[in-house]
Amino acid sequence: MKNNSIWNKNFMTFVLALELHLIAKTLIRFALPLYVLIETGSPALQGMILSLSALPLIILSPIGGALTDKFNKKKILAIMNLLSAIVVSVYFLINPVNHIVVVILLIMMFVSMFESLISPTSEASIPSLVPADKLVKANSVTFLLTNISSIGAPVFGGIMLHTRGLTELLIIITALYILAAVINIFVIIPTPEKIDVQAENKGNLVAGLFENIKGGIIFVTKENRSIGKMIFVVFLLAITMITSMTITVPTLMVTYLEMPEHLIGLSQGVVVFGGTLAAILLPMLKGKHRTSKVILFIPSLTIVITGVLLLLGENPTTSYILLIACFFIVQIFLTMYGVIYFSFLGKKTPKQVMGKVMGLAISSSVLGFAIGDFLHGILFNVFATTPAIALIILGAISIIIALNAKIIEQG
Repeated sequence: MKNNSIWNKNFMTFVLALELHLIAKTLIRFALPLYVLIETGSPALQGMILSLSALPLIILSPIGGALTDKFNKKKILAIMNLLSAIVVSVYFLINPVNHIVVVILLIMMFVSMFESLISPTSEASIPSLVPADKLVKANSVTFLLTNISSIGAPVFGGIMLHTRGLTELLIIITALYILAAVINIFVIIPTPEKIDVQAENKGNLVAGLFENIKGGIIFVTKENRSIGKMIFVVFLLAITMITSMTITVPTLMVTYLEMPEHLIGLSQGVVVFGGTLAAILLPMLKGKHRTSKVILFIPSLTIVITGVLLLLGENPTTSYILLIACFFIVQIFLTMYGVIYFSFLGKKTPKQVMGKVMGLAISSSVLGFAIGDFLHGILFNVFATTPAIALIILGAISIIIALNAKIIEQG
């Protein structure tokens, strides 16, 4: 039976396993592309690796969402975390020297493939672990705890790369995935009843999966178009503003300000702390979700202002502080929007199609990330000597998206 409070054993155990998984994932997404950037000095190559590594998540997330609705969620989470650990540990057997970029790309692609099951399964599990009227609070807690853990990941990753190297960092990542898999075993995730069991079992597995994906697409495009519009807005934001958090900050730190790895990690940690602050501030909105346009406009304007200030010519120390402050603010408002977004999906989506919708939502956003990583890499190559112009362009496009965004309905 599900506890009336979010502070139940299942939810807290689930969050603990999720935290460990997210730390490992954050370390991989931060440290490996940064290592490539440092070794090659090419933001375009860094962006290409981030984009290519996202392809499995883009293609397979809808399938992962469909599988989430058909199979035991606990087993999916445990097995995928374990497989992620195995893939990362392959690095120690290969011990690459001349092909490090290729090996890093393959590791990230395989981990992304497993993430295509973990992400929709995790998001689809939360509404089953807490009461419906506690979803916003539960998502706020999840964002708060994951951000607290993620603050240390870039800092730690930067220090490890600088002092100990990539190999020892990958050993820690492997251990985190294994521990997450073990903890997942102890989570009990209720499974919703199927609407039509015979329909679920009809035909072969592949045909059934694609039929489920089709059902999810029909739901977001015809049955509940407000969800479809919101997913599209997040797709656009992923291309412009959200991607800037993963590639713009380290690129500017390395190529423009020439900062060492530990300061890059520190900046990432401070920026992520903005998400922690957001999870604390969000309850003050008291359900006034119609403020979501403002939530998107403020960070967009902040990026433009920062670009203008950098264009006026600041010294490296001032520019470093300015960039951290800018993306700290951006992280606050993007986290607020993310909590509201996933809470809205959880409330408005029937549990029988929850996995499918979450899979589509994740796939579309990751597609936006991949496109954004690639375009940001090119953009900052073109404006290598004047990156402030690139920031202004990104901020201006984000403002246009914010002003035309679908406002999240209250409820």
